[in-house]
Amino acid sequence: TMAKLLALIPSGYKLDKVASVLPMDGTGDFTLTRSTTGTRVNSSGGVEDMAIDMPRIDHTATGDCPVLLVEPQSTNIFLNSIFDGAVSGSPGTAPTYWDFQVSTGSIVVGTSNYSSGNKITFNISNTRIVYKDSILLDANTTYFYSAEVNVTTAIKFRELLYVSPPSGSVQSFYIDGILIAGNSVNVPAGDSVIGIKIVTSSTATYCTTYFGAGFWGVDISSNTIVFDMPQFETLGYRSSYIPTTTTTVTRTAETCTVTPPAGVTSITETIDSVDTVITTIPSTYTIPNGNINKVIMES
Repeated sequence: TMAKLLALIPSGYKLDKVASVLPMDGTGDFTLTRSTTGTRVNSSGGVEDMAIDMPRIDHTATGDCPVLLVEPQSTNIFLNSIFDGAVSGSPGTAPTYWDFQVSTGSIVVGTSNYSSGNKITFNISNTRIVYKDSILLDANTTYFYSAEVNVTTAIKFRELLYVSPPSGSVQSFYIDGILIAGNSVNVPAGDSVIGIKIVTSSTATYCTTYFGAGFWGVDISSNTIVFDMPQFETLGYRSSYIPTTTTTVTRTAETCTVTPPAGVTSITETIDSVDTVITTIPSTYTIPNGNINKVIMES
């Protein structure tokens, strides 16, 4: 029978420390560093800022079992992701830095799930209201353009989120992290996270970016669509929300480490609910990126 020498089950934390439940004297606590702020989903379901070097115990889709969020660096190049400057109306006022592509519908500006931002509700009835902006994309780089949405009636992906990337780029489309068969697939009624993965070609150039209700102008019957916390980031997937206002914002990588107790012969990492066993024990153990469910060290 193996004896547990260290157990991390995300719960207690303080500045730059994540508490282990074993040992109980603090000698097994992990050290966390992150040189910028970051966001997490709190126990009430809201998105909030966490200070530099503050661990992020995250409650995204985990109910009563939070995870320790450890992520790589990412930059949100979507300016004004908090929709500052938007004003309700028909068509209302577009957020700062964004222009109307088409403006025959109406919007209502409300409070975002992020504590310091806005969300936009688009209302259409055989009408359209879409915003656009140009974003400079680097050559040979992977990006992910995404947003949290709520739709009253299922609607084709391409009516909500669209890009015109540089020639030769490759796009793929996702709903709730699952690859779909192109942008003509319906986004279902209710809450979803929709995203476009873009792998650019060898040429750096500007990309026209669109979001709203009715870009394609076909599937535009009566509908209400809520957009919140958009992100255009330098990763191949959507990471935790990075709010922006007048400039791009980078969330730096996190590092979370501990010195394994003497006698450890096995480390079991449970990340995104998948167990991985390590039997070559390092002098300093570093938690990989992901949603950390637990780390157990045994002899």
